[in-house]
Amino acid sequence: SVSVSDLTDSKSTTQNKLSSMQASGATNVQMGVAWGWRTLSPNEPFTKGRPYDAEDNKKIMIVMTDGNNTYYPNYVTGSQYSRKNKSFYGAHGHTVNGRIFKGYDGAANPSHDSQTFTKAMDEHLTETCTNAKNAGITIYSIAFDVPNGSSVKATLEDCASADIGGGKLYFDA
Repeated sequence: SVSVSDLTDSKSTTQNKLSSMQASGATNVQMGVAWGWRTLSPNEPFTKGRPYDAEDNKKIMIVMTDGNNTYYPNYVTGSQYSRKNKSFYGAHGHTVNGRIFKGYDGAANPSHDSQTFTKAMDEHLTETCTNAKNAGITIYSIAFDVPNGSSVKATLEDCASADIGGGKLYFDA
């Protein structure tokens, strides 16, 4: 397992942490933004971030993904799947408990399918990015090798901070 590391100026620590990362399972961009924000914050669980009002301090986060927010719905099969719980277990728990839909404005009775999960997760991502920007964090976002038509592209563009000219600090690579 890979843990989140505190802020560091050690290139080797950063390279080792990146080298140990392995993609597997679903994509939850909002979780990455939330943990990134926690590392930039001066508050627990990480404490190396300077205070938000520190002089000459810039808090910058780079958010990059290669795909849509995903959660596995009830029609997916596998050893960790529970039909009774309507999903695999993930960051929001099983979807039968409704945590993934808390704050979701898309439907009064959201369906348990991959499209609805993605919409709910995109809303969570947008809200987390807005809150981080309001706290004083500048966000650069990058859609890396993401297919055209993917919902995450628009969400990442919304997530990005504005540059001096009013454009977005969003890049489609």
